[in-house]
Amino acid sequence: MSAGTQGTTTAGPVVESVELHVAEGAEEAFEAAVAEAAELFRGKGATSFALTRQIEDPARYRLLIGWRTLEDHTVGFRESEAFGQWRALVTPHLAQPPAATHWESVAAAF
Repeated sequence: MSAGTQGTTTAGPVVESVELHVAEGAEEAFEAAVAEAAELFRGKGATSFALTRQIEDPARYRLLIGWRTLEDHTVGFRESEAFGQWRALVTPHLAQPPAATHWESVAAAF
């Protein structure tokens, strides 16, 4: 796609992908914590928020958060009180630290 024609999705121009490995037996509590925490992202530049669970290993999750800009996440959210609240709700259920990366769309077919 040429510059200027790159499409964006309803998720936003920047998608944060977070790999989360939940402690055994904590899946239900983790899902409840994420549902409670979702509102923390509103008003911070997030355009979408979706949690998915791996079929082959139900203790592994992927959180996809759309952001208007990278800075909305790395500065606006991470430097806010909401980030500390997010971590306080979710971290107790994790078996290992989360791994986050940022992505941008380069092609979309349908």
